[in-house]
Amino acid sequence: MSEQKRIGLIAGSGRFPILWAESARRRGIKIICFAIRGNTSSSIRRYVDELLWFEVREFSRLLSAIRKYDLRQMVMAGQINPFTIFDPRIFLDVEIKELLEKIKDRRADTVFTAIINRIEQEGVEFISSTSFMDEYIPRVGTLSALSPQEDEWMDIYFGRDIAKQMGQLDIGQTVVVKDRTVLAVEAFEGTNRCIMRGGALASGAVVVKMSKPYQDLRFDVPVVGINTLKVMLMARATVLAIEAGRTIILDRARFLRSADRFGIKVAAVQGAKSEIGG
Repeated sequence: MSEQKRIGLIAGSGRFPILWAESARRRGIKIICFAIRGNTSSSIRRYVDELLWFEVREFSRLLSAIRKYDLRQMVMAGQINPFTIFDPRIFLDVEIKELLEKIKDRRADTVFTAIINRIEQEGVEFISSTSFMDEYIPRVGTLSALSPQEDEWMDIYFGRDIAKQMGQLDIGQTVVVKDRTVLAVEAFEGTNRCIMRGGALASGAVVVKMSKPYQDLRFDVPVVGINTLKVMLMARATVLAIEAGRTIILDRARFLRSADRFGIKVAAVQGAKSEIGG
């Protein structure tokens, strides 16, 4: 009998790494989880085969553990704040300190690309964080019981194009629009605060979240969940549009039930205008 397939999971915060581990284990995969103190939920222990805790500064120790388990594939799921490792109060080990001194800027993409490239020098392949998550990734169409009206569809397509341009500049993935007017663009503060800023300017706004044109799915994938809907409810936003095939809906069944209960319309659209025909 062949040895059970093993994949290393670098787990960030939130439900995403837990759902990823749960989905992978259903497929008979053994999961070696590298948890980050201050980021990873301790409840992930129920969904993995081995759990190792690390401080964000312990990059050399992480590399040693990867060698110990002789891992050939890894995945990164969940949010890890890249700016934590630039905190002057944190003493970094020599390996990651030298790595970060060589990068050209402190954008999340730059930081995580450098980290993943270094790990892959150990003979490891980082697979997409969407692997095994098909049930959480929507296809094109209206997902909620209520469908957006014509003017809301116009805002969705308008917001999609703006979000793609913002993603091209690596500013953010989310925009809030109303009547083809941009109310808020996501920056460093994150999706939820962007939604609240937009909602403060107009009720009935449309929230659009798209992937970046050159999104690296090894460490960065758009994610929405029930908390997204709760923030929208507080902001009086009434429509959520996400990118089909490239966005993960956490706890999808509960998410859609909540959307219907809140009266929020949810739609998944293609990311490229030319692919929509509308």
